[in-house]
Amino acid sequence: MAHSPLPRNGADLRVVAIALLAIVGIAGLSLWRTVLRPPGEETLERAAQENALPLVSVSAVQEKMRRREALQFVDIRSPQAYQDSHIPGSLSLPGGTLQSYSPTDNRFTLIVFSTDDPGSSQTAQAILKSTAFPYAFIQGGFEAWAGAGGETISIGDPNNFADQSKIDYISPKEAATLLETPPPNLFILDVQTAQHFQEKHLRGAVNIPLAELETRAGEIPPAKSILVYGENELASFQGGVRLFDLHFYGAQTLSGNELLEKTVPLPVESSIQPAQ
Repeated sequence: MAHSPLPRNGADLRVVAIALLAIVGIAGLSLWRTVLRPPGEETLERAAQENALPLVSVSAVQEKMRRREALQFVDIRSPQAYQDSHIPGSLSLPGGTLQSYSPTDNRFTLIVFSTDDPGSSQTAQAILKSTAFPYAFIQGGFEAWAGAGGETISIGDPNNFADQSKIDYISPKEAATLLETPPPNLFILDVQTAQHFQEKHLRGAVNIPLAELETRAGEIPPAKSILVYGENELASFQGGVRLFDLHFYGAQTLSGNELLEKTVPLPVESSIQPAQ
């Protein structure tokens, strides 16, 4: 008695179906790699394979920081990107300037790059290959660091809600009342340039220009109330944001664009001696 061919046909159909599923799976993986996957991530991994790019995860870096290991962040992004936002204490060494870098105090070097510019990591790796000190690239770059809630220093964008939330304003009128009899625990911080400070500043203010605030933060008394201002409203805002990012919480930022004009009732003085 002849056997029915149906079981063989059914088995053949299953084999064909499995083969089709495998083809679809491979095609989907290829599509994800070439279209849906972030291009910076793919380029970075290819660079890691081709150039043995040493990577360290954000969580591993944060653990090193918790253990207070000696670290040095080196930011190889553009100067503008660094100015907009960067990791506290990091050095800005974009492009070929990395060739002049040498770590101090045997610090482990962590390279900060941007996934928007994966070629910079390959250039940096070519420079660093010949060095004798240990280093690694932060996996995922600055974007991964910021996305994981890592600490950053912001330039201070008045249109950014996060930066706005860092500011506690005090009006010129309120400041004038406060400065009639300044409390002993008040620290008046002037973030103008040195030249502008000499021309005009609040009586009793200490000048630390905005561009130097991060490196000179140790000069600010941590236990005092802070009143901060600059030569205009934007500079004042950025000074308040910078203080917050440096963990000086509760500082009051002087509001208004004409802060040191004669029409504002504030005690203003000059360091420039009048001509005889």
